[in-house]
Amino acid sequence: MRRNLAQSLIEHETISTTIEKAKEVKPFVEKLITLAKKGKLEHRRRAISLLGNRDILDFEEGQSSKKGTVVGKLFSELGPRYLDRPGGYTRIIRLSLRRLGDNGELVLLQLLGEDEPLKKEKKASTKRRAKKKGKGKSTQLYLLLVLVLLSLPLSAWLWRTAGLDAYLDYPWQLLALTGLPLAFLAGSVTRLDERPASLPVWAGLLALVVAASYPYLAPQFTQLDPGPEPVALIEPVGAGAPQIMLLDYELLPPTEITPTLALTLTWQAVEPIADDYTVFVHLLTEDGSKAAQRDSKQGSGSNPI
Repeated sequence: MRRNLAQSLIEHETISTTIEKAKEVKPFVEKLITLAKKGKLEHRRRAISLLGNRDILDFEEGQSSKKGTVVGKLFSELGPRYLDRPGGYTRIIRLSLRRLGDNGELVLLQLLGEDEPLKKEKKASTKRRAKKKGKGKSTQLYLLLVLVLLSLPLSAWLWRTAGLDAYLDYPWQLLALTGLPLAFLAGSVTRLDERPASLPVWAGLLALVVAASYPYLAPQFTQLDPGPEPVALIEPVGAGAPQIMLLDYELLPPTEITPTLALTLTWQAVEPIADDYTVFVHLLTEDGSKAAQRDSKQGSGSNPI
């Protein structure tokens, strides 16, 4: 059926059929025309094996005469006609008529003329889709860049200004906040470039991420000389031994420029600490009554235990 319809279309350049058959024949005929544009002997043989080579008859005064063959017209007329056309050699025109019997929708399947241009609407829609796709890629890249910048130390002032630094005392909290969006955007990178999807590149990027995040997750240790005797030993309730040595303290009185009392504590842990600590300070008057108090994390929360 497909071969017969294709032969009729090549011979008459327009046929009437149902929409289903037209959609089936259309790509088949365009493939044949692509072969005809190449014009070599092997392409002609390939076209004959796919299409057959029916004679084209011309009827005059009740008698028929051979005018040529379907493959001959395909290679001598249609191939040169569409030589400079990249594709789209046929079109489907819907009709208001219905086929008797099954009420199937009828259409016209036609070969385009030599000078008929491509549909501008199709070009415009293709450009809009390409522009929209490019815009989506740019949005993903910008969002990825913003998330990466928010996870770097240079954006600390932004977290403090927004007041969100109180919820991000530990590096893993920041990674938990940005990790999922970063993982989602990293997975979508393969839509921009297929090379990161290969196993060696993917493994290298994963190792780079782990190596880059290790300094933020690894604990930072300092070692100070406690001297002959520490100022104080701090032993939590339920602990079998002191966990923190208070090595020194410095009290700076208020000034006209900075009217606050600054207390600097130098301490050192003697074993791994499982709990969070805060510094609870009471300021007492000469008679022993409480004048002020402050309960805060070390370094205003920038270096918690």
